[in-house]
Parts: sequence; structure tokens; C-alpha cells
Amino acid sequence: MGKDVLEIIVGRIEKAKSFAVVVQETWRKGDYQEGIGKFLFINHGANVEVRGKGLGMILSPEAREAWKAVGSGDPMYFGAVGRMMAIEVLVSTGRGGRGRARSQKVGLTSGYAPTLGGALGCIGAPNWIGGTGRNVSEVGHEEAQL
Repeated sequence: MGKDVLEIIVGRIEKAKSFAVVVQETWRKGDYQEGIGKFLFINHGANVEVRGKGLGMILSPEAREAWKAVGSGDPMYFGAVGRMMAIEVLVSTGRGGRGRARSQKVGLTSGYAPTLGGALGCIGAPNWIGGTGRNVSEVGHEEAQL
């Protein structure tokens, strides 16, 4: 996925006023972040040759601010072959008692299951399944996972 494709996706995100978008098959190696104007692309890609080629998230300026609100911790990467990642954001849930603003921590996740046959299944499936369990088990009280 070249920079031109990311810019096209960002244009569509802006038009749709989307908070965040997850993408698959980025065909990029490594774990890194890349600014695209006011937007942020977070990549999780394998550093080894596998059939599936990574995934990512594109955060709107609002999503970037929501990520900063929880401390912009490092993205959580699960497995070595670019199959699952997550970040936490803080979103407004309206007003509570006495008119105070209320917020909720939300986990944004991008992930996909590997093909379970062949060599990729041997490498990818246990990592993906294990990553899913850890990711879901880390959702705390009064938190949501998307």
C-alpha cells in the first residue's frame, strides 16, 4: 500500500467524517507510525516473509486527540506476523451527574485470522488465537473493545 493509496483513503475518511479506519494487507514491513497531514497511520507488519502482509489503523485528528487523552501509549502488537494490533482511546459519553463530562476508554483493534492450512497456519494461527485471548482479557471494567 503506497503513500498515494493512503492519501486516497484519508480523503475518503475526511469526507465521511470517520473517527478511525482499520486496513488490511498493507504490504508494509515493521511496526511504525506515519503522519499523513493531520491523520496518523499506524502499521503492524511482519518482518518475515508470509502470505498476509500486515495491517494498520488510520486515525482522524479527533482519534489522535482521543489517543493522546489516555497517554498515547505504544500500540499493542500481537504476534510476529502482523495479524493483530490495538490502541486505547478516550471518548466522550455525554454528561453525567451535575453536568460533568463523562468519558469512556475504548480499545480499537485491527486484526484478521490467518489461513489455517499450510505453513502459514502453522506460524500464524497460534499467534493470532493467542493474541486474541490476551487482547480481549485486557479490557477492564467500564471499558469497551471495538
